[in-house]
Amino acid sequence: MSDFLVWREGWLLNIDPMDKDHIEMVRLLNLLADIKTDIEMNASTQSLDKNPAIPIERFIRRYDALIAHIKYHFEREETFMESINYPRTSIHKREHSVQMAAFTSFRRQLEERGMEIFEREDLNWIKMWFLGHVISEDQEYANFYWHETGK
Repeated sequence: MSDFLVWREGWLLNIDPMDKDHIEMVRLLNLLADIKTDIEMNASTQSLDKNPAIPIERFIRRYDALIAHIKYHFEREETFMESINYPRTSIHKREHSVQMAAFTSFRRQLEERGMEIFEREDLNWIKMWFLGHVISEDQEYANFYWHETGK
């Protein structure tokens, strides 16, 4: 597996379910980066599988797995925020909705136009979103949680 995104202990929220979800997101994003690299290497050597649709289908399956996990995480996170009466829950939920819309739109484009629309910058965009989500947005509710519970 690639080192496209390497998990760092400093990203832990110390809220076990959320941390496990984030670690899984890193794993899934790295799998996506791996298949993108494989496709790029095959294209550059002109040695695509006998059926060039196979690597694209594998990429889409990995993208779908990442997005399904993110959706699951968002639902779990929203339930957690509501359970602790986090005051910015509605704002955080709206951000989730916007992000899911962007992921879904991009998925439709992949289906319609194939891998030529998915550039390395798109992987970096997902990576930067992840970092902002975990380091900034999620850290806010974690800080609230730990402050409110006095732990």
